This record gives sequence, C-alpha cells and structure tokens, in this order.
Amino acid sequence: MKTAADILHDNPNLIPYRVTLAEEPGDKFTIVFDCFAEDDDHAAEQAENAYPNCTIHNVTFFPEANQ
Repeated sequence: MKTAADILHDNPNLIPYRVTLAEEPGDKFTIVFDCFAEDDDHAAEQAENAYPNCTIHNVTFFPEANQ
C-alpha cells in the first residue's frame, strides 16, 4: 500500500482534502472522507464516487495529511 508521501511524489499536482458528507440524504451522522485531489471539485467527485447517494457538507484543504 502506498503512503501519502508516495502518492504525492508520484502525483505532485495532488493536494490533500477532507470532505464531510452524509451517506444518504437526511442522515444525522457525518462521514469524513480524506483524499488527494487536483482541486475541491475533484475531491467532491471522489467522495461522490465512494458514496453515490451522499450529500456533501464541506470540502476543505487538509494540510495535516502531509505530515
């Protein structure tokens, strides 16, 4: 399994993002989805691919993932 450093080395254009979402519309629980993406739209797209019926609450840059 590749580490975050490996992913960033192989794809220097990727930025760490954190997406918060509800798996189904109306869910009271929030899921946190961390990923590496080219921009916030790409991060949201990855989250939607992982959770097809989700409702995205927030997409934010996540610099702590680099550490």
